Amino acid sequence: MVEIPVLLERVAEATGELKERILAKGVEEYLRSELRKVNAEVIGIRSRYGVESSGEMEELYRRGLLEEEHSWRDFFRLSQLEERREVLEGLLLESRVE
Repeated sequence: MVEIPVLLERVAEATGELKERILAKGVEEYLRSELRKVNAEVIGIRSRYGVESSGEMEELYRRGLLEEEHSWRDFFRLSQLEERREVLEGLLLESRVE
């Protein structure tokens, strides 16, 4: 397996692109990939309970419209995923390559 700095140098030479730009594009694509995974899991949980967010799910608990016994793990997972999505979206904005 080729070491990362060597591979980066070879890619930069082959494409004529700056190494920094290649790294930035790689980071951006990685973040997009992670965001897709998070969003897919969020959609699954939201559709399972017919909610748009963990906040809405919490409101259903308060109103007695959702049984906690079988859904609390999904509630906490959805909350974690929403936080992770926020972090990833922030990093994605920071990583934009000009």
